Order: sequence, then C-alpha cells, then structure tokens
Amino acid sequence: MIRDNNETIVGCEGRVVRRLTQASTYPLLLMIDLFEIGPASGRYPKAATIHHVQAWNFSRT
Repeated sequence: MIRDNNETIVGCEGRVVRRLTQASTYPLLLMIDLFEIGPASGRYPKAATIHHVQAWNFSRT
C-alpha cells in the first residue's frame, strides 16, 4: 500500500489492485483472509501461516 495526502494505491505481488483518490490521515491495518478453493475437504476451522509480509514507506517529503 502506498499513500500520500491525495491518494492510496493498493497492490499485490507487484501489481496495482486498486487506486483510490483519497488517503486516510491515520495508520492502517493489514488484514489477510483465507479462502478455500475447490470442494470442501479436511477439518475445520482451516488455518495458515503467513511467512512474509513486505511494506514500504515512500514518504514524499
């Protein structure tokens, strides 16, 4: 996520997913959700381990 006073850009794996023409003035929280693809199988609830999250600070000062 890249944000400044005028816009917020959300990306995933180097691709822009969404560009918003506004930006918050407060810190944001990253939330990750887990989706099952295909027929339901195994025990529930499902779980996963996130091994890596990368963030950048592109302050435009």
